Amino acid sequence: MFCYKCGGPVDDNQAFCPTCGVLTNTAARGENVSQSLETAAQAQMQSNMVYPDYNQLYYGAGQQPVDYGNHGMILNGVNVGKKKKVWPVVLLVVLFLLIVAALSTILVIKLKENKKNKELQGYLAAAEEEYDKGNYDRAIRKYNKALDMDEKCAKAYIGIAECYQGLGDEVLEGSNIDESDFDDATDYYNEGIDSIKRGIRKVKEKDKEDLEDMEESLKDSITKADTLLEEYYAKLEPPEEPPVSVDPPTVTGSGDMTPPSTDNWTTDDKIYVFSYNEELESKLEFVLEKYPEYRDYVEYVNLNMPGMGDEYMNSIDNLLSDGIYADEYPSIICTDSYYTRRYVESDYSLNLYDIGITSNMYADAYQFTKDMGTYDGQLKAMTWAANPGCFMYRADIAEEVFGTSDPDVVQLYVKDWDTFIETAATMDSYGYDMISSLDDISNANFSQNTSPWVKDYELELDSSVDNYFEVAEILYSNGYTHETNRWSMEWNEDLNGAVFGYFGCPWFLYWCMDSTTYEWKVTQGPSAFYWGGQYVHVMKDCPNTDLAAFLVYEMCCDDDIMYDIAVDSKDFVNNKSVIQREIDEDLGKATCSGDQNPLEVFNEAGKQVDLSHSTVYDSKIQDIILEEVDGYVIYGNHKNSSDAMDEIKDRVHEEFPEVTVN
Repeated sequence: MFCYKCGGPVDDNQAFCPTCGVLTNTAARGENVSQSLETAAQAQMQSNMVYPDYNQLYYGAGQQPVDYGNHGMILNGVNVGKKKKVWPVVLLVVLFLLIVAALSTILVIKLKENKKNKELQGYLAAAEEEYDKGNYDRAIRKYNKALDMDEKCAKAYIGIAECYQGLGDEVLEGSNIDESDFDDATDYYNEGIDSIKRGIRKVKEKDKEDLEDMEESLKDSITKADTLLEEYYAKLEPPEEPPVSVDPPTVTGSGDMTPPSTDNWTTDDKIYVFSYNEELESKLEFVLEKYPEYRDYVEYVNLNMPGMGDEYMNSIDNLLSDGIYADEYPSIICTDSYYTRRYVESDYSLNLYDIGITSNMYADAYQFTKDMGTYDGQLKAMTWAANPGCFMYRADIAEEVFGTSDPDVVQLYVKDWDTFIETAATMDSYGYDMISSLDDISNANFSQNTSPWVKDYELELDSSVDNYFEVAEILYSNGYTHETNRWSMEWNEDLNGAVFGYFGCPWFLYWCMDSTTYEWKVTQGPSAFYWGGQYVHVMKDCPNTDLAAFLVYEMCCDDDIMYDIAVDSKDFVNNKSVIQREIDEDLGKATCSGDQNPLEVFNEAGKQVDLSHSTVYDSKIQDIILEEVDGYVIYGNHKNSSDAMDEIKDRVHEEFPEVTVN
């Protein structure tokens, strides 16, 4: 055979051409390569040709391997070199796919945002259209739909406020408006302000100025309504004294009641006074000590049951249903404020104006206690003790955080709920909880309701409920409470713990806080409120209304008796003149309140509490609200506040089937 390169002769068993040294065809085909290499080497040595290594032996003298990169080495058409590297291509493909996926995700998000914005603008446009037509309620619903999509939409908050302003203006522009119309108009304006306040907390900084301008407009509307109301009152005739339907005990011009004579009284004139504990009995004893001639005609019955439980109320109802046939008819009953409206709005209780009590006698009582006991102009319940509430705070913590514990200064830090929340954040930065439990704010919050929750058997929850949802969620989610439950062991322990304040009333200060190791000051707080209390009613089948009326008068109106009760028990008596007398005599201080006389703050708070919107449904509805707000805020039982509100409405209707809900 011949060399394919130089044409020289080559033996069949030679691996290399003896003339030029190139690899022969036999080696290229892989035939006896090792044998050929050995034979070629021996031949070269015999011809005195020495090759230093096998590279020269393999490739020939002066030849070097040819590098074909990733394609290897091609010899005689055969790939005998490197393998192809594919990972860079794979990497490029993966990178390309990731970029495509990211762009697709961005595109989908953008499309969703565009769709959401389009729907949002649609709701806003629809709301504006309804507003222009004067359909304010429908417009509000549309604006709320917009807020469901974007809670930072300033235009929606302003729109809702404008709708409430429109509703209020409509009321005031009506013909033959009366006092309730002014209240309704003001309620609408306040609803608008509430919307603005919610918006200010949510929207971007650049939008807040527009909301604040709208708030000022609403405040101007309220001022306008107040002015019109004053003009309305100026035109009214002085109200007449409620008519007296029976011959009452003698009433003097000073508002005093003459004690009834026991002449001709028999055992049939004996009355029974029912209560759930001994509290009323101790007050009644002050009267019987002063008028012992009535002891034989009064018997106190203590059922010794929880005042806020159904068992006591059911027992009273059973006795009342027996009427004059009852062996011991409850002529006077005592109710906890939780159940007071149950008998105020009942035919079982008598109008106290009909049996000798006059408005002049009860003139020194705090107005909110009159509101609680009055229904359709009839006074159906009275109380010897008022329980106005305030915010009580640790003096040492106030000194540390604010540099002072002065109640007037601290009030500036808790003057409303927005400021209260800001102060809670400050307390948190110092390592203190603002309050111990969410329950603590409930009384202060719900005492500011602006309209009845049930009107004409229809549920109409006002802005105080929305406010409670919002404040509770902020306080809890930010860790501004100690996450306790009111009256739990942990809650009581926080009186000596790292909690800044509690919402409480006089009995809470004197009976719960006085035993703590810290000094507690009292200031008004975000809202005036009341907490608890006991009321007395005279029932319709009472055999001796003269005696019953006189006993109620003495406990709830007589200055001397009430002063003795106040000094003896530290009750905050329901008599402004007596409270002022205590203040003037520097009475009423608590051990824990230092040099402050808390009666001064409680006295002013009592004048501000408003229970004119009270209904028989309130206590149960408030319980339901508290449970469902806890379920939403603390336990996550509802995905949002709207779901919690729906559950509240369902439960209210279940508890009171006669009440319709929307």
